[in-house]
Amino acid sequence: GVQCKGTIKSILKVHGSRVNPLDLAAAEIISKTHYCTFAQVAQRVSPRSNRNSEPLSAGELVLVAAETDALPVCETNWRERVVLKAPLSGSARLAALEAARVQNRGQILIICPTVQMVEKVLSQFVSGAARLDSKARAGAWNGWRAGTVTVGIGTRTAGLYSALLLEGIIVVDEEHPGHREASVPYTHSRQIAKTRAELHKCSLTFIASAPSCQALQGTKILSVSKYGKLWPNIVTVDRTQLHPSLTRNPPLVEKIMKDTSLTNYIMADNQDSKRLCARCKTSAP
Repeated sequence: GVQCKGTIKSILKVHGSRVNPLDLAAAEIISKTHYCTFAQVAQRVSPRSNRNSEPLSAGELVLVAAETDALPVCETNWRERVVLKAPLSGSARLAALEAARVQNRGQILIICPTVQMVEKVLSQFVSGAARLDSKARAGAWNGWRAGTVTVGIGTRTAGLYSALLLEGIIVVDEEHPGHREASVPYTHSRQIAKTRAELHKCSLTFIASAPSCQALQGTKILSVSKYGKLWPNIVTVDRTQLHPSLTRNPPLVEKIMKDTSLTNYIMADNQDSKRLCARCKTSAP
């Protein structure tokens, strides 16, 4: 609109013609839904430093070898999908595998909730990837903008970093509170990713153990577990039916431990514990 002309000219002057107009459109949509100015959001198409560095060349996309990890088959007509992972399945490895699967000729943006997760995801790549957070190498963002970085990995601040050809966005641990901004305009990585994916018509993948309702809406759900099951089996033992001498180590639990070679287990009550007064017969939790 008329109010944004000056800001758009300033952004184009700083970043050149490689700023994708679709990313400016995404910034405008987000500013309207979050009741803030266009400039507050549009300035996030780039980092605050190292804008003039030579573009980093990350090389050809190569993953660290691993024989046991695999993703389920997904129909190509599903543009949005949720990788519903078991708690013990590694988010970083799943993000890397999804990036390799989606990547064809464009670029993949991986948004992580923490700096630690950025480092874990980056460690899954031999080459082709670069971090886009505050610890990024000089020229990483310019390489991302120029297309010489195939996979960009960063926190929510990289959610709007403009790419030459965006082919997919991956949000790691979507349910993590680190994806929500703590100050105005309180954006969330999920919404930024959804908005950009719709405008770029690229794929969108959420990886989570307990995805939000917003992430599940209109998506294809893919279940992934390192041990063949999404959640472990749960065996219920009613200790009220046992002799008091057997309640500490119920025979069924001991048998399961012996058969499966388990060395540790947790006994938990599914009802509140109460004490009964011997005199007045009143109970207290």
